[in-house]
Amino acid sequence: MILIYGGVAVDASKVEDVTAAAVDFVAASNAEDNCVTYTLSWDATEPNRIRLVEAWADADAHLAHTQQQHTIDWTTLISSAAIEAPAFFKYEATAL
Repeated sequence: MILIYGGVAVDASKVEDVTAAAVDFVAASNAEDNCVTYTLSWDATEPNRIRLVEAWADADAHLAHTQQQHTIDWTTLISSAAIEAPAFFKYEATAL
């Protein structure tokens, strides 16, 4: 299983637009084959920092996700709203 964790601070004036786009993006991501879970949420202590946790059955599933049009569109949107470089971490995991 592939786990991705990370986040980015966005321009406070764009939080509402990012939130609206995130609803559809998360739904589309969760509907992809071999998506275990895809979650976006706002940080309670930094209200303009969006966090993501995603889990994929394997590396191929994650790679396929990165090539989907909804992912490309989301990346463009979040890049235009970001006020810093995003930080993401990728882990390989096994079930306990």
